Amino acid sequence: MRAYAFPFKILVSLITLLLAAPLAAQSFQPLAGCDCPTVTVDEAYRHADLVFSGTPLTTDTVMNDAEDGEYKKNSIQYVKTKFRVERTWKGPGGSDVDIATFYIRDQCAYRFNTGMHYLIFAHLSGGMMVTDRCTPTRSLTDVTPAFRDSLEQLRTTGK
Repeated sequence: MRAYAFPFKILVSLITLLLAAPLAAQSFQPLAGCDCPTVTVDEAYRHADLVFSGTPLTTDTVMNDAEDGEYKKNSIQYVKTKFRVERTWKGPGGSDVDIATFYIRDQCAYRFNTGMHYLIFAHLSGGMMVTDRCTPTRSLTDVTPAFRDSLEQLRTTGK
């Protein structure tokens, strides 16, 4: 029985080294991440062009149609989500709106789950409404009554 324990330990050590090598190589590269400034709700509201609650209906990737400095032709440029608007706090009203979040180079991209309810803070950029993880965009289940009260106060005061 002792003869089988030694090769098993070697096998486990080799597997551990094989699995750890790619992780160790990645740990020396700069970590990609989202470095968001700290902002208050009223600052985020003031900078947003559209604040609403809604449900994602569809999500689609949009391809880049030309070669430019940031994106190669036919690469995924951004993800577009069509929302059914339930309530608007700021901006133009409407029943449906498209919200984009960049796909490449934007480590702060926000991903939505179809059918869930969200509170969206979006701004106009390049002819489209855009949001990311640096805004207070979040699932409505994470929105507290105090946060809703703050939004209502901002809406009524017109800030």
